[in-house]
Amino acid sequence: MLNMIKRIALLLIFLFLAACSSGSGSFVADNQWTVMLYMDADNDLDIAAPYDLQEMLAVGSTDNVTFIVQYDTRSTTTQRYKVEKGQLTLLSDLGELDMSAPETLRDFIVSTIAAYPAKHYALILWDHGNGWDSAPVKVARSILVDVTNNGSEASLTANNLVAGAIHDAEGTTGVHLDLLGIDACMMSTLEAAYEFRNAASIMVASQELMQGRGWDYTDLFGRWTANPLMMPEDLAGAMVASYKSFVESSAYGYGDQTIAALRLGDYIGDVARAADTLAVSLIKRMNDSATQAATLAAITTARNNVQEFCDAVTPGLYVDLYDFSLLLEGEGSPIQQAISAATIAEYHGTKRPNAHGLSIVFYNLPDAYQYGSSYYDTNYHNYNSATGTGDNGAFINEFNWDEMMHTYLSLQYPELYLLLQGSDIPI
Repeated sequence: MLNMIKRIALLLIFLFLAACSSGSGSFVADNQWTVMLYMDADNDLDIAAPYDLQEMLAVGSTDNVTFIVQYDTRSTTTQRYKVEKGQLTLLSDLGELDMSAPETLRDFIVSTIAAYPAKHYALILWDHGNGWDSAPVKVARSILVDVTNNGSEASLTANNLVAGAIHDAEGTTGVHLDLLGIDACMMSTLEAAYEFRNAASIMVASQELMQGRGWDYTDLFGRWTANPLMMPEDLAGAMVASYKSFVESSAYGYGDQTIAALRLGDYIGDVARAADTLAVSLIKRMNDSATQAATLAAITTARNNVQEFCDAVTPGLYVDLYDFSLLLEGEGSPIQQAISAATIAEYHGTKRPNAHGLSIVFYNLPDAYQYGSSYYDTNYHNYNSATGTGDNGAFINEFNWDEMMHTYLSLQYPELYLLLQGSDIPI
């Protein structure tokens, strides 16, 4: 009888300690998260990459959270490591791979999931970012640059190819990513989010040019390992809070930084459909002589006052979709409701007071004329396979935002619009 009482007492003590320590991960049964970091620094970011690696090493993997990084710079081969506290454990030296190639990303995801099974999976893409494009022509404005293999720091891998690589990996592994983090500039655009709608359940990205140090991985990994039982939406909120803490405590006084955690899938689909409804309505009103002048004036007023992003590089290219709808439609529009429903967490600095987490392309032609052809991309329209022009991104081809924007620009700035279509722009 005494032995039975002792056994019961020990069991109760164990259960009590396990319950009390679940937040720290001490008694979590197995690997909760496998985090795949795809660090493509085979470009001018190879100067910054070692600093982020050092931040990761301050925390490292635990029994419950596994950090795997694939790392490539201009001076190294492509290497895969497990991030441990204080050291990188080399898993394989893969030779010189093209980190901008979709198959390289796909193989990294597939092999990591096979080697490190977990309850939840996150992929972080670390590189340059440039927003919206899935174009088969000219320069794609998206992510992943590999200078060693491609020779040009302007040649980024298009969003649809990146989304396709993730989709192919899911087809092989049966694993749908819980979270896609993008530590790169300007990737929280509707064009990109809609392309990634089926790639993961959540996307965390910035509307703005990222400051040079990127995310604070010591703080982020510390939050991750301290509470490995965080569910994906809680983790996404922690990622936003981590970046907010970093930029607001920085001696550099960042005020223009933004970050948002957005639900993908049907949530971002609802945002795209709401934007399309507005676009179709505006096209109809602009094509009606009775409402054309008032509609053009309303769009111009909204466009002149909307929250813009990336003004240091591409003035007037990206606008906040929520703010644009607010200025044009007033409070409570379907666009605003859909963005609010999709948003898990969002942060914006004091220099971006009207940011809400999601941008969209809306060119300002006077800016285009001033800043030159590198600013204005005539391929922001449906892809034409016969001519090889246009963009094959899903948002542009499925919806009418591009048609609305071009209708507005051609009517509001007819001479300048025709001039820009021929790319005869003073530089």
